[in-house]
Amino acid sequence: MELIYLYIRKYEEVFENEEFNFSSNYMATIKDNWLSVEKNVNSIKNYYGKNVNNVVMFLGKNGMGKSTLLDILGMNRDDRIADTYHRRII
Repeated sequence: MELIYLYIRKYEEVFENEEFNFSSNYMATIKDNWLSVEKNVNSIKNYYGKNVNNVVMFLGKNGMGKSTLLDILGMNRDDRIADTYHRRII
């Protein structure tokens, strides 16, 4: 299984309508509420060896949301829903 894409509609004051592509094998985007996923024909196979499929880097200044993104990826679905719902009420 490979995580290829994440769309965040709104999370705290950090992310709003943000797209993250995690795969060099596919290109994904949302346009008009429609998810489009296309195979990247230009991806290079076995660039990092046979045991590593992909490497993704998150670059940005302090306070841009890199750690928050990793926190979101580590949450289970119920925790994400509860966290988002709780933040909307406050």
